[in-house]
Amino acid sequence: MNFVLSTQVYALLTTQILEYCEHHKGDTLLDSESQDETRRRCTEISEWDQRFISVDQEMLFEIFLAANYLDIKPLLLVLVNRIP
Repeated sequence: MNFVLSTQVYALLTTQILEYCEHHKGDTLLDSESQDETRRRCTEISEWDQRFISVDQEMLFEIFLAANYLDIKPLLLVLVNRIP
């Protein structure tokens, strides 16, 4: 039963990561931004991103691990701001 649950969790996780990437596909890359723009992204979280990270702690951790592994820096910045 744990295997089925894990498969469902990873399917949901993959769907969420793809949804995040699709939503932000037109955004500028962090490497090409000024320090001011990067700082703004670190302090201001959009309403869409706030809804996206409104999940339980376990899923938030899984999203963090996936974003780190896939090197999705904008998502990592959003997640870091969510940590109390």
